[in-house]
Amino acid sequence: MSLFEIELLKSDWERMECGCGQSAAHLPARIREVLTLPADHGGGEAFLTALHGHVMTPADGLLPASAAFVPAALAALAGELSEPARRETLGWLLRVLGPAVDSGGPVAAACSPPPGKGSRCCTQRSCGATRRPARPTPSRRFS
Repeated sequence: MSLFEIELLKSDWERMECGCGQSAAHLPARIREVLTLPADHGGGEAFLTALHGHVMTPADGLLPASAAFVPAALAALAGELSEPARRETLGWLLRVLGPAVDSGGPVAAACSPPPGKGSRCCTQRSCGATRRPARPTPSRRFS
């Protein structure tokens, strides 16, 4: 059994609401459809049909099924996928995670590069973010 299949089994899809308004029980089959795209797939169709309106609400809102999709998709990316399947999976991950990460709050605004200034990140502390201190390496004595 693949890591992807294990991740799919961890979620109770039947009890989750799908973006289409029904139970998300049919969502694993739709995710598999995207993951099995052949290498010669023209692209675009799966992004618009197989998961559209299911992983998220039609208004791009997040659902419990959205959260369950993330670990399954990440597990799938660790395995063998055709280029179109990898592209579609990454596209959906970014679509699901984008609203969760890019909230437009002060950290996101401070970490965005100013126009024409290159990139900045939290390591410059311009946004006030701090890193967790590195854990000290335990010293061991071997006799």
